[in-house]
Amino acid sequence: SYRTDFSQVEADEQQINLTRFSLFFPEKRQFFLENPASFQVGLSAVETQRRDLVPFFSRRIGLSASGQPIPVIGGLRLTGRPAGYGLGLLTMQTDSVAGVQGANYTAARVRRDVTSTTSLGGFYFGRETTGSASFNRVTGLDLRLVPTPALEIEAFAMRSETDGSAGDWAGRTSFRADTNAHRTRLGLVHIGDAFRHDLGFVPRRGIATLFGAYERVLRPASTRALMREHTIGVEFDATSDDRYDRSLTRVGALTYGLQFRDGAVLNARVNSTYEHLDAPFTVGAGLRIEAGEYAFENVGIDYRSDQSSRISGNASIEAGEYWTGSQRVTSGGLRFRLNEHVAASANLTRNVIDLPEGTFAANLARFRLDWSFTPRMFLNAFVQY
Repeated sequence: SYRTDFSQVEADEQQINLTRFSLFFPEKRQFFLENPASFQVGLSAVETQRRDLVPFFSRRIGLSASGQPIPVIGGLRLTGRPAGYGLGLLTMQTDSVAGVQGANYTAARVRRDVTSTTSLGGFYFGRETTGSASFNRVTGLDLRLVPTPALEIEAFAMRSETDGSAGDWAGRTSFRADTNAHRTRLGLVHIGDAFRHDLGFVPRRGIATLFGAYERVLRPASTRALMREHTIGVEFDATSDDRYDRSLTRVGALTYGLQFRDGAVLNARVNSTYEHLDAPFTVGAGLRIEAGEYAFENVGIDYRSDQSSRISGNASIEAGEYWTGSQRVTSGGLRFRLNEHVAASANLTRNVIDLPEGTFAANLARFRLDWSFTPRMFLNAFVQY
């Protein structure tokens, strides 16, 4: 690719950030979306559900921290599976703009299937600033085991090296087990305090998080029943510092899911959260949460109707305690599918935070139109406010 133009890429869907960490915005540029599995480290199912350690995040290339484009001079991508190996190579050079120096970004990934159930791999992710000695380099190894179709195990570790600072380690190990009656997740994420990854997504450093979930799946004996599946589950996250001697965050949840025969889904959950804040942070228009220890609970329920129907919809509500005050989140949307060529949808979300210092409200509206004239020509429109 030379003088890569991303002007046709759809705008990001805006999010309301009520946390003290960076939000995750998915990649939408087609150049980086082709063959993404060639650069995948660890289980994609775990990464989809968790964003605390994403080993390769292509949005670091050609986009600033605020999402503004940085000119790309050119680049090369090579992917494939020669001689039983999985290979991925990507290198991109950005130009200098608005006081930001250009840089070269390189991602290299190799994976080998040792047996039918085991694969080993190695990877390198690096940023080299043009015209200076500034760099960030991350190297690592990973292992994946699939002893049965219902069981997957992952483990990877990586170390960062950055000019002018000490390196550090990060990694994740987890397993996923899915059967007809049980679904289980268990894992550990470790991110050193000095770990830095300019080609990854790491919203929180200096932590160790033990996470897990279990769901019991219940299905009616009759295939004609209105309900196709019930699930009852528990989830937990326990985060300490990277030395494992001080608790920072604990989140526990009870969940219930209901899947109807027509494809509609109803979910409900009760959350209990403990937070230890070392430093204050602000929410909305200057509402301040002071350092200290906090415990709060909330509940949520959401419903999504059959998406294949001509008219479908979704609705959700979440309410409860929020730090020193309360929170209410409501959202709803409708989708109209005229035929196999034309569909339109509209969604509205309202978030109200009420703290002793004041009230913060945020509204988010979205409208989308998809019109496929032929398999080779389409019109997409996306408007948000």
